[in-house]
Amino acid sequence: MLKKIGLNKYLGASYYIRLLYTITEMKKQFLVLIGMLLFCEITYAQKSIADFEIIEDSTNIFKSIDDFFKLDKFKGKVIYVDVWGTRCGPCIKEFEYHKDLKEKFKDKSVEFLYLCSPYSMNWDSQNVELWKKLIVKHNLEGLNVFMSPYCYMDGFFEKYSDKYTEREKYGIPAYLLVNKNGQIVNFKAPRPSSKNELYDEIESLLNEK
Repeated sequence: MLKKIGLNKYLGASYYIRLLYTITEMKKQFLVLIGMLLFCEITYAQKSIADFEIIEDSTNIFKSIDDFFKLDKFKGKVIYVDVWGTRCGPCIKEFEYHKDLKEKFKDKSVEFLYLCSPYSMNWDSQNVELWKKLIVKHNLEGLNVFMSPYCYMDGFFEKYSDKYTEREKYGIPAYLLVNKNGQIVNFKAPRPSSKNELYDEIESLLNEK
């Protein structure tokens, strides 16, 4: 057939060999890529809440937000505090920027504290379970605390009511920066999505003596 239509002089055996080799190599690369994607998916899927550091403060152990900064893991560290809620869309949207933030400071003395706000004065077990699922889903590596209502209200927003307007009180997301001495130095810290603005503030705190 090839001879009949005059194509045999263009399409020799060497052409088909090269074509077959190219297709084979492409298949190999494709299979390697699929394997890597499956490995990442399986590894991520295997993560559970047991892989994260969490505190459920159902008995109001922490009376004030400052009590968290006294924990041994935070001594001599700059702390970025993320106050969020399970039903807060803007809070959860910001989680996608935490990966870049942590990569930026992965070898430096920076810790991350996620404080989940309660939605009622009673301990809400269903909300706590949702909190755990969101920690895993968004890979919130750092210390995760489900705050007691008293710590959230009296030990944070009421204690520091002079730092917020009436409209801002109890509002989330809220971000704080804590220096290496455990003192809140910015009650309205930039969001993770602000990137360089936030990075510069953290770098400045790291450089303090």
